[in-house]
Amino acid sequence: MTSLLDIWIGQREFLETKSIEQIIGIAGDGCLRDGNETSAQFRDLLANLPSQYIVRYVNECLEKSFQQGGLVLQDLVNEIGRRLGFAIDPGFYRGGGTRIGFDGIWRAKENYGFVVEVKTTEAYQMNLDTQAQ
Repeated sequence: MTSLLDIWIGQREFLETKSIEQIIGIAGDGCLRDGNETSAQFRDLLANLPSQYIVRYVNECLEKSFQQGGLVLQDLVNEIGRRLGFAIDPGFYRGGGTRIGFDGIWRAKENYGFVVEVKTTEAYQMNLDTQAQ
């Protein structure tokens, strides 16, 4: 089976013309789920893309609403954390009865950890001035 990374390496121009939503649709069964082939292929691709594409895809997630946009953004933000030098423990795409939903845990070298949660909506805005007090 050809993976997204194989396509990137062999037919880069093909993927460069696709939106992030279309790219997800090419991988595995096209649905991001915890532990599935689509997720593995997508994360592998992200780890090998130049940063300009990460920026492009983050902007797509924030500017255009699509069904898996929040899940895609979750992986993109975790990839940014990895590039900043954090060890990343990806969270679950969807929490549930016995699983707490969070986007990731970023671990620093000093063993500090940050729980990361991102949203594509403004419904959960926080005033950082209030949080810093």
